[in-house]
Amino acid sequence: MAEPWYTDCTVLPGVGDDEEEAVYDIGMASLGHNTAMMCYQVDLGTEGYVPKEKWFILSLTPDRTIDIQRIPGPPNPQGVYSMQLVRVGDAVVAYGGHTLNPIEAEREEYDDSIPRWFMAVYTIATGEWESVPYTEGDLSPEPLCWSCLFGIGNTLVVVGGNQHPPDVVSPMLTWEYSLDTRQWTRCMDCPRAMSSKTSGATFHGTHHIYSDAHLAYKDRKWTKTPIDMGDPTVRTLLAVPLYGHNQLMAVTKWCRKTSKGVQRFYLCDPVSNEPRPLPPLPLSARQLRYLVQSKTVMLSPTTMLSVATDTSVLVEIDPALLGPEYH
Repeated sequence: MAEPWYTDCTVLPGVGDDEEEAVYDIGMASLGHNTAMMCYQVDLGTEGYVPKEKWFILSLTPDRTIDIQRIPGPPNPQGVYSMQLVRVGDAVVAYGGHTLNPIEAEREEYDDSIPRWFMAVYTIATGEWESVPYTEGDLSPEPLCWSCLFGIGNTLVVVGGNQHPPDVVSPMLTWEYSLDTRQWTRCMDCPRAMSSKTSGATFHGTHHIYSDAHLAYKDRKWTKTPIDMGDPTVRTLLAVPLYGHNQLMAVTKWCRKTSKGVQRFYLCDPVSNEPRPLPPLPLSARQLRYLVQSKTVMLSPTTMLSVATDTSVLVEIDPALLGPEYH
């Protein structure tokens, strides 16, 4: 039997309980001190398909529930929705997204949504947003949605993403944006395609992604090391850094015939590159199915929050799994 990795697991309501709104594309980033920022797209459904983005602050209460407060979002004159959120240094960056693509504006008919440039930086200390404009030419990424995002220090890293029309932009392009210099830098291409569904964790200046191989990103370069996850077709659901250098990871293998997902949890050490199996969370099959679509943050070194439309899960990590820096 694998060693336990949590001391408590509490199931909470999801964020899609309003029957008048359909919730899509949740974004979330930690603000520290048991709080997080969340945004998601809603379909107001009043006049056909009318998408809109909503913004919130989530706070952990003393009785282990989540208080959700609506907040104003960043300036958004184009009506972009489905942004992603990522913690970068002492800020949260909102990036990417798309808008509807009108076929015939007079008849209000729409084709698929198309990527639009959107980037805004939220300074946690002041609570203020700063919009980052698009730079024409080859000095910044093209307008994209569904990119793989992560932060290293005060630097945002953007990998891949979708463009319109499809296949215009390589899903392996890697860019960095410095919050210090406000400059973009093109970096080494990633060894494999990336998207917003790619989960990884950053430790001590290096971002680690586990899938069919261990990908590590540092100093604008990628390295790829083979590993054995037991099944090359699994997809990483969540990957969060624990205090120290271990990474808690959940993977899934989805069966289309039975519409069921099989979730497995691992503790990954980027030094040894040997994923160690962990016991599953005590969740029902329905709850695990929603975990596939959840967004996860660490509210504190020992508190993990996963949020989905139907179910949210609050997990207390066993401090024994944390590094000596925590103790």
